[in-house]
Amino acid sequence: MAEERRGDAEDANHPADPALRRLEAKLDLTLQLLAQALPALAGPSLRPVRLSAVGVRFEGPTGVTAATGALAVLVWQPGDGLPLTLHLPVTCLAQAAGRSWWRFDPLPSGVADLLERHVFRLHRRELAAQRRP
Repeated sequence: MAEERRGDAEDANHPADPALRRLEAKLDLTLQLLAQALPALAGPSLRPVRLSAVGVRFEGPTGVTAATGALAVLVWQPGDGLPLTLHLPVTCLAQAAGRSWWRFDPLPSGVADLLERHVFRLHRRELAAQRRP
């Protein structure tokens, strides 16, 4: 909900409320400090990926050799400030040249919708970052 509200606040039709911005910054800082204080929940090291609403591509060696069609569970932490993880079932599509492609297995409709919105927000942020000098 906070992510969706942020998207609305950045819209030109919805001017940002300074008090809301300060509250969001304090909440972000609190969640980041909490995530750092709980290293047991931090999970594995960060790895560069390409994420879409239907799957994920790992860049570089994954340390996992999987045959096409192999099943696995992707453990993913969608937000830096919140040490909660998602466990998404995936199927290996291919591995070559230090990359591996995995497709999300059918997800419940609510999870699939949330994933699509999250990927869309990440894409918008990436485009906005590219436009900034």
